[in-house]
Amino acid sequence: MAIADKISILSTLLDKQINSFGRKRADNKRNAFVFHLAATALSAAVTVMLGWQGVSGADSTTLRNAALLFSAIATLLGTWDAFFTHRALWVRYTSTVTNLLALKSELEFRMAGEKAITEEDLDHLYSRAEAALSETNVWWLQQRSEESRKTAG
Repeated sequence: MAIADKISILSTLLDKQINSFGRKRADNKRNAFVFHLAATALSAAVTVMLGWQGVSGADSTTLRNAALLFSAIATLLGTWDAFFTHRALWVRYTSTVTNLLALKSELEFRMAGEKAITEEDLDHLYSRAEAALSETNVWWLQQRSEESRKTAG
């Protein structure tokens, strides 16, 4: 295989993975924020509802029922977030994107140099890209297996 073909394959792989993990990172960042904020806001609303003075009769019952419902929803949001670990995924995917961007930058830097990039250089960069993806995959599998142990135990 020609060096130009290898450069193209490696560059395409890096671009594809950077875009994929970049989207996943943004989604998990948003989800971590939304779930945490929503659960916190609902919990605060429950505290206010249960402590509210001066409400009686049917209004009091409605307020207590709403507090009960908000409390249940806050619990479900907290459980959802704990299971899907959006914050941990956001942090991990940020690390992966950073590593892949560094490899992309190094590839571009070496290609722009006076000395021609060698096939050995490309193989080494490709191995580093595969290692970064493999590390993220191993981490993800560990997270899922820890979650299944927690829910089974």
